[in-house]
Amino acid sequence: MAHANTRLTPAGRFVMVQRIGAGRPVAHVAAEMGASRTTAWRWWRRFQVEGRAGLVDRPSVARSHPRRTSPSVEARVRIARMLSRRGPVRIGYHLGLTASTVGRIPDGGGHRALGRADGRRDRRRGVGCDYVHTAIDDHYRLAYAEIHDDEKCTACAGFLTRAAGFYASHGITASA
Repeated sequence: MAHANTRLTPAGRFVMVQRIGAGRPVAHVAAEMGASRTTAWRWWRRFQVEGRAGLVDRPSVARSHPRRTSPSVEARVRIARMLSRRGPVRIGYHLGLTASTVGRIPDGGGHRALGRADGRRDRRRGVGCDYVHTAIDDHYRLAYAEIHDDEKCTACAGFLTRAAGFYASHGITASA
């Protein structure tokens, strides 16, 4: 779909090809329409081959994905993530894959499963982002960490309460 400020909507493209079809030079028509000669030639050729249907926007997604990860490998990754609760480097090493192949995929799938619009909406909500809350005792070098979906007050307060309990179970008290 053309954006709001585009010069060449499908109707504008049709006007362009009509002018070219009337015998006007492509360079002149392109200049009048505020487009390049290359763009004008592209639309003219599409119009000659496909007619008016060729003037409609096309998706820029590749028609085939020859290097896409196979469904069986995706299933192995999902199972390994669920069972081991490890990161992409460890799972990738265990399965013989690169860490980027094992990278984070939101529950329910990414944009291939949900569509581009849903994928964008999920990204704004923070799917694909984790926040690691960490507390390290500077004397004993004992660390406590949790992974959360956000860094809001309730998550931080809960983390601090659980961290204090963890350190107390190890005989370490906090002081201000």
